[in-house]
Amino acid sequence: MFGWIARFTDGSELRQYDGTKETMFREVENSSVPLKTFSIEDDSGEVYEADLEKGVVDCNKQHKLEELKGETGLSLVYKRRNEVRANEQGEILDARVTHILGLKKGDREITVEVFPGLLQVPRKIEKKDKNLVGKFVEIITDIVKEVKKV
Repeated sequence: MFGWIARFTDGSELRQYDGTKETMFREVENSSVPLKTFSIEDDSGEVYEADLEKGVVDCNKQHKLEELKGETGLSLVYKRRNEVRANEQGEILDARVTHILGLKKGDREITVEVFPGLLQVPRKIEKKDKNLVGKFVEIITDIVKEVKKV
């Protein structure tokens, strides 16, 4: 199963999925123990890891993707972007999840997009979401009309 693993400087670790329980990422953010590495892995065994001690983001510990050499006090960059295209009836047409993994120090940030297009089944779009999608389409349509006038 796809998921992340956070390893801390005291040797402890948190896994996103531990049996039937899902650990929320905020537990990593709220930990009092400094983070050592953060990795994400898919079912095929591809592992992307951000090493806060070495300042490296790599793939399968073999391919260095990004690096902040000689930096200390690095912080983790981890974002998950969910994109869902749906029709007006709320039927899902396309779903895509992109994970962004990297390191940050002050204004300097290095990131890589990991597993773009990895299909994870999104939750069913609820009525309130349909209203938002409809409103969004309405706004975009109005913008396009205004641009065509110019």
